Amino acid sequence: MAREKRSHSTLADEEPDTPDLEDSLSLPSTSGRLVQAISEFAYTSRTTRSSSKRLKTKKDVEEVQVVKQEELDTSLPVRTKRAKPAASRDASPRKPKPVQMELDVPHAAPAHWEETYGLIKEMRERIEAPVDTMGCACAMKGEEDERSRRFGTLVALMLSSQTKDEVTTDAVKKLRAALGLMTVENVLAAEESVIQEAIAKVGFWRRKTGYIKQTAQMLKDRFNSDVPKTVDELTSLPGVGPKMAFLTLQVAWNLNLGIGVDVHVHRITNRLGWHKPPTITPEQTRLNLQSWLPKELHGEINPLLVGFGQVICLPIGPKCGSCTLSERGLCPSARKDTARSKRSPTKPKLKRSVTELMKSEGLETMDDTDNVKLEDPDLPLSGGRGGVVKEESPDEKERAENIKRNAELLAFLDVQNVHDELGIPIAKGKGKGRAPSGSAKPVQPRPKRKREDVPLRRSSRFKTEPVDPNETPAQKRKREFEEKKRREEAERQREAELEKAREAQKPRHHDLELGALLDDPSPESNTSLWSNFGALCSTKHSRPTGSSGNARDETLRSDARLEEVKKAARKATVRARAKVNNDRVYSMAYHPDTTKDIIFFGDKHGQIGIWDPLAPPDDAEDDEDAETREGGQYWRLQMHWPASSKSSVSCIKFDPIDAHSVITSSYDCTIRQTSFLSGISTELFYLEDELISSFDLPPTGNEVWISDTSGGLSHIDMRESIKACRRWDVNGTGHKIGCVSINPVSTYFLVTASNDRHLRLWDARKLTPLPITSTPMDEPSSRKVKKEDNHNVTPAETAYEEVKAVLDSKRGKGLLRGSYAHNQSVSSAYWDPSGRRIVSTSYDDHLRVWDVKPANLVFDAPLPIFNPFVRRYHNCQTGKWLTILRAQWMPSPDVYPHFVIGSLDHSLDVIGYDGEQIASLSNKS
Repeated sequence: MAREKRSHSTLADEEPDTPDLEDSLSLPSTSGRLVQAISEFAYTSRTTRSSSKRLKTKKDVEEVQVVKQEELDTSLPVRTKRAKPAASRDASPRKPKPVQMELDVPHAAPAHWEETYGLIKEMRERIEAPVDTMGCACAMKGEEDERSRRFGTLVALMLSSQTKDEVTTDAVKKLRAALGLMTVENVLAAEESVIQEAIAKVGFWRRKTGYIKQTAQMLKDRFNSDVPKTVDELTSLPGVGPKMAFLTLQVAWNLNLGIGVDVHVHRITNRLGWHKPPTITPEQTRLNLQSWLPKELHGEINPLLVGFGQVICLPIGPKCGSCTLSERGLCPSARKDTARSKRSPTKPKLKRSVTELMKSEGLETMDDTDNVKLEDPDLPLSGGRGGVVKEESPDEKERAENIKRNAELLAFLDVQNVHDELGIPIAKGKGKGRAPSGSAKPVQPRPKRKREDVPLRRSSRFKTEPVDPNETPAQKRKREFEEKKRREEAERQREAELEKAREAQKPRHHDLELGALLDDPSPESNTSLWSNFGALCSTKHSRPTGSSGNARDETLRSDARLEEVKKAARKATVRARAKVNNDRVYSMAYHPDTTKDIIFFGDKHGQIGIWDPLAPPDDAEDDEDAETREGGQYWRLQMHWPASSKSSVSCIKFDPIDAHSVITSSYDCTIRQTSFLSGISTELFYLEDELISSFDLPPTGNEVWISDTSGGLSHIDMRESIKACRRWDVNGTGHKIGCVSINPVSTYFLVTASNDRHLRLWDARKLTPLPITSTPMDEPSSRKVKKEDNHNVTPAETAYEEVKAVLDSKRGKGLLRGSYAHNQSVSSAYWDPSGRRIVSTSYDDHLRVWDVKPANLVFDAPLPIFNPFVRRYHNCQTGKWLTILRAQWMPSPDVYPHFVIGSLDHSLDVIGYDGEQIASLSNKS
């Protein structure tokens, strides 16, 4: 053991390659390696030895390396490493070695591997593992920016090592919320404390924070702020090894260059006996598998075996009774008795239990070396063979037993050599935490976290007043009674404040008064809001609807109508400016009132800003208030709660009947209707765990069609009970449907824009008869609320399989009337007021216009041709700080058909239905 320990210490002085944080997990093969892994963490002997007796000569070092080489597994070629002198402080960093891609001598394919692989696939189809919904392929689900998606995938893989998928997914969500957009620039601009707070629950979060920062800097300097496309370039990044590199290429770039081998793939393939002899490291496993496994299976084997290892083939206590391989006799490591015995907390029983578990796994334990006494690690070697055996004391015997038992347990749990892979220095000699070579680095201070303003409980000892030494017993009783009363009152106040803080973080589903939503709850602000909206609510402002007739359309497309629009655009000037919302604006809507301008804005934190740009300044306001003086008047309503990025307002619409109510959707999974007549905000719809991206109402205002980020369409009829709501999963890929629009003339035709690059035209009449897969009774809500509350209702759902079956059948030929694939994600798609044209905005930097003739929609069949007749270039790459651009039609049906869209040139482009640019409104000042 002394020889093994010194060999480990000598080899540890060599500079390791940049490791994958998870590649260090391997199955042990020899008892010597078990002692080696744990001996570095054992306390030193009580007997102090002279430093002159320690190994110093080069000859002794070489002898130790020869002994260690003989003990290693010789199944694969292993290069003998020689000890190197400690690197000087000015030495340049070593270049990373290229990743080995194939073996010199291919490994033979194991017998019956095809049958085994097929049975594992059959078992995986029947189970849902965490990797299926929370793996690296799902980490950046819904991200539209491709560069951000690739970088986020790499970061998710870096966070996943030594961490459960559930914790990794939560950390990625928090990091995306903290950064806004997962880009290299945002990571470099963010403070380390922000990143650490977001990923604080993952394993080794401090070290991973540094890796993420360093990786972002290297990507910016060497790879144009994008993820590289080669394995060697990826492994040159800190904290990225071969496993992460191959998985990143498969998910981010769709490049299948190798197999990503983690602890599950490494463990399961060894249990199946696919490696002769068993492999020691994940890299050996990868090279063996790549030498015989067909290349088309290289991409799918990782999620296949990872999910199998998470649910069935567990590291400890595998469920062999539920495994088909065990029944067929295809797994040599299968257990005959799967019943788990109760373990006693006593040490001898724990030792026997671990030893039995390791033997059942086919692993070598230390029982075969029990007759060998531990050698004193501080005594020199004798002749290069053996050591001086001393008489062991009872304490040292207990220490040896502890080392042996802990080594077996750590090796069985696959956590061997984690310190090497993470770059954690191993203590050598005397003293704790001593680095293996070179001078010690200065201690870095721990980053300070911002503490929330939460009332804290303080000791009453610091609040007591000086006690009069001459007080009487009656005075003492009175003083103690008053102090107790003060403490109880302070405790009640603290509990009330804590309860208030907790309530402030909860979503709100009940009815809310308009006055309670105001950002400024002063009576003056409330009076100002009602006085401005009083006249607005006295008149109905119904949504105008056009006609799809050819005669009327030709009249509107005349040159005279076009000249009217151009003339109005030439007269347009900037009348007012104001910062209505404090946070980024996600949605906007113009009130249909024609007598004054009222604009509604929805921001990132669930707030609705209402702006009257031409209103005179309020006399009650201070003259020095620059916001009010410059931009008229505005009010802010906290419509959705909590006030965080979880409540971003995704869409704003007005009641098409009278416009006295504003309807808003939010990422808090709710749709609320706020009436300016009653002054009450009511929840219309709640879709649990689904982010609502858009919604639309027909001119009658009695229905709502809703799209979500999981590829679903929902429908509620406000004339019926909320329990009659339905949801259809119409996107088999699970990509976000970012926009849904209802044809204002034929209200049963819907157009959807999806992140899977498709614009689709649906006939809603064909959706309703589809069979229901799950009913509200199948998934009851866990919250105890009143039955009439909308947020206690789960819509009846129809799975995509049912939708797909109808689409493939004859009776579903009219369900999907048309589909068009863009080159990139489709941000939006809207019908014009006449109900015959559609305009789409896409990340491929083009605007497209369709002319859907009404005569073609009469037939119950897909449209013969569904291609845009206008395709115009427009820069739609908004980046992080701007909201996605969406082309919007002019809502008036009595003008020349045109739409408007923002431009990155700080202008508002007015474009005709034929793609001709009518005007570009801007003010450079």
